[in-house]
Amino acid sequence: MKNKTSIISIIIIVILSIMLFFTVYHITEEQQKAKWENNEVEKEETQNQEPPAQEYVDLEELPENYEVETAVQDGCIVIGNEVYNVEKLEEGIQNINQNIPDKMRIIEFTAEGDEILTDVELTKEGMIQLKTDSTRDKFASTEDRKITEKTYSSQEYQIIQEEYKTTKRVYLENKKEEFDSRIYICSYPFKVENNIPFELEYLQRKDLGIKKIIEKGDKVKYDVYTFGGDVKIKLGEEILDLADAIHQDKIKMENILHQCILDEQAGKIETPAEYSDGGSVIYFYPKYSILKCYRLDGNQDVYIGMPGMILTGTEGNMVTYTYSIRN
Repeated sequence: MKNKTSIISIIIIVILSIMLFFTVYHITEEQQKAKWENNEVEKEETQNQEPPAQEYVDLEELPENYEVETAVQDGCIVIGNEVYNVEKLEEGIQNINQNIPDKMRIIEFTAEGDEILTDVELTKEGMIQLKTDSTRDKFASTEDRKITEKTYSSQEYQIIQEEYKTTKRVYLENKKEEFDSRIYICSYPFKVENNIPFELEYLQRKDLGIKKIIEKGDKVKYDVYTFGGDVKIKLGEEILDLADAIHQDKIKMENILHQCILDEQAGKIETPAEYSDGGSVIYFYPKYSILKCYRLDGNQDVYIGMPGMILTGTEGNMVTYTYSIRN
């Protein structure tokens, strides 16, 4: 009887040991799982954290003689004979337009070489602050030699960039009012490059009317028209209507305009005609011409027409142009 009791005791101890082992294993496994999940959550939270905004010394505390080398080291975007920290400008614009708090300090120079400093900041409250320091502008009037500050809602305003030949112009713009609301921030040169080989073909129509082929929208920042003809584009062995090629993301209108600049610089086309309406430019090719508008009234449209055309005026408030043929 004693032996039987001993055997039963041993069996019970074994069963209890097995149960204890699996209980401890289960607890350990759950702990490991919880630890892993917590690590993943912490990792995701870290990834989703907004990057800290650039910190600068207050404009009022900067020395009167603020050296360019020091400004560059401080993270300022310096725009002069050379441009420094332009990547901070591009990143700052992107962050502010995506409602991520950020701050940029931009330094430009007057014609006499004096510094103008501009702080552009999106606060945590969603306000875009523009703070301009003109105290170093020795040729400004006494009342204009000061620090000014204005604030705008990021719900109503955005930062835009526009290309003018080899210069990018940066503005704060009301999302609804667009051009009439623009507040100048800065402008800086950029290098024009084009890696998409293409050929344009202009096919003249019997009529000489203006035809809109591309509507201003997400893919194109301005309307594109043809004057008196249709335009096709050759990309490799593929030939498409220009509008179809752009809508299918096979090329951008900027690529075509950049090629105009490259061809001018390389001497492949004659000197473009420029107009005093804000800087509109016509590029003359042997078989067609391209007009890029930079008008003071906000017209940024593109016209592709017959070779040798020149701009002679507008009609009313509509985006209509008339042309005559150059000799």
